[in-house]
This record gives sequence, C-alpha cells and structure tokens, in this order.
Amino acid sequence: MIPELIAEKLDLLPLEGEGGMYRRTYEGTLMENGGKEYSAIYYMLTKDTFSHMHKLKDDELYHYYMGDALELLLLYPDGTFCKKYLGLDLDKGQVPQILVPGGVWQGSCVISGGEFCLCGTTMTPAYTQEEYEHGNYQKLCKEYPEASEYIKKLCTGYRFDE
Repeated sequence: MIPELIAEKLDLLPLEGEGGMYRRTYEGTLMENGGKEYSAIYYMLTKDTFSHMHKLKDDELYHYYMGDALELLLLYPDGTFCKKYLGLDLDKGQVPQILVPGGVWQGSCVISGGEFCLCGTTMTPAYTQEEYEHGNYQKLCKEYPEASEYIKKLCTGYRFDE
C-alpha cells in the first residue's frame, strides 16, 4: 500500500513543526488537573520526511504497524546517545515497541532505502503541545558532538546516506 493511500484512508494530517503525518485516535478521560489520562496517535513518515529532534516531558511509547523500519535517534541527559529501530526484523535488531523516556531528545526517519513507516505512539498522561520542545541544531551538536551527523539529518533533513 502506498503512503498517500494510507494517509487518505486513516485521515492523516501534516504534523506541523515536527514533521510527518498523524491523527489522534484515542484520549483518556479528563483528570482533576484538566489533562487527559492518555492519548494515542497514528504517525507516518515517508522517505522524504523526518521527525525533527524534539523532547517531551513524559514517556512516549512507539508501536510499529506497517511499512519499513523507523530509525530513532535518542539523546540522553547524561550526554550519551543511541539509535534504535522500530520494526519487525528482530534478526536486524528491530523491535515492535520502543519507549522514549520523558526528557530524552528524539528524532526519527525511515531507514535508508525504505519508503514509509506507519507506527503509533501512546502517552500517559496525554500529549499536550506545552510539553513539546523543538530541538536546535547548533545547540544539540554542541551538547552531543559525537552524534552531530545524525542530529544534522534530523534537524535539517540532510540525508548523508544517499
């Protein structure tokens, strides 16, 4: 199935700022503080899009649905980083769920040679725009110099693998 058809059938909309396409599918009930208990979304990236480096205050759990694997770059507060792969090819180190802890910088793209990835994320408490922090390329490269090549890819869209 092609990404355009998936986007149409699932009513996906552009995710401004971060990149990709999404649709919120579920929200939990209202809590005393005015927020929702949880939220879930469909999220799709194509070979021509990426999820810009960003940080959330709360944990985000990724779920793989279809397409090619998703490559996630995670930058931890202690200065370390790692790449994780969301997908079903366990022999290649892919896993069908990835937890990104709150306070960890994250960005993602479809693996090299892939066409698209349809996944979902779940957050508890529910996602709010106030918890989103957009990553700054220069600042992140200064804080994580060993990951600068990957940060460039996920802040500017530069594809060093092509």
